[in-house]
Amino acid sequence: MADVWAGIAEQISQAIGQPFQVAQTRSVGGGCINQAYGLSDGQTTFFVKLNQASKLAMFEAELAGLKEMVNSHTIRKPQQMGCGIRIVWLFTISLRPASSASNIASLLA
Repeated sequence: MADVWAGIAEQISQAIGQPFQVAQTRSVGGGCINQAYGLSDGQTTFFVKLNQASKLAMFEAELAGLKEMVNSHTIRKPQQMGCGIRIVWLFTISLRPASSASNIASLLA
């Protein structure tokens, strides 16, 4: 998996315009049909979803939807978002459970 993390770190580095090296990985929920991870360099954590390269169109559509939510100014937005051949990634504020499903639903309504 080290090669996978190095490739993802390179994509993130290019997108954010500064070096990012993976120091810690952890499996997290939220991937549904994908594998989901938190990747951290010790200061910044990115939520990353992995799937097969054939799913790139799905990730591109998800990224477009996320950007629309950001443009609506109704929820706190990720600072960085992007997708690559096997991944979609987001800058995360924290990886903790939501306070309540109804609160999230009201923010998205």
